[in-house]
Amino acid sequence: EERSALLLEIKRQAAEFEQQARSDKLTGLANRRAFDESLHRECARSKRRNLPLCLALLDIDHFKQINDTFNHSIGDRVLKLVADAISQHCREEDLVARWGGEEFAILLPNCGNQAAHDICERIRQAVSETDCSAIAPDISLTISIGVTAYHSDDTFDKLISRADKALYAAKEAGRNRLNQI
Repeated sequence: EERSALLLEIKRQAAEFEQQARSDKLTGLANRRAFDESLHRECARSKRRNLPLCLALLDIDHFKQINDTFNHSIGDRVLKLVADAISQHCREEDLVARWGGEEFAILLPNCGNQAAHDICERIRQAVSETDCSAIAPDISLTISIGVTAYHSDDTFDKLISRADKALYAAKEAGRNRLNQI
């Protein structure tokens, strides 16, 4: 009985450690490592079954300014707010991750171009309507989003590069935009 309880506790702790290794501590979202693993798996699945798959990269506009004007603690709270807004507007099967810094990524399996566009546009709008007054006065949040669809001849790097180009084009066009390639 005691040995059985000890084994159960060890298994529980192992599962907890695995979850921590795959999650971003600040936002609770998947981390880059977990996202990359899922992206590889979903690309293979999409190719094998000829299913649509889209990738979105999102970046908080002028985030450095928020950290510089206020402080990193406020910046962390903004990151959490944005993470929550993104998660609330994604489908259950989508994977949202903190990509790094103020960037996020969304893996949209079984999702074509128009549906991905619609989801990301809802996210962009929700973030721009986020009330930050409880965190600090005069913060207006916007995000830029780059979206692309997986093609069966894509490499992992090619897909990410295309999404990144779409994101950069959205920023270059004035920010608070969605660009799809």
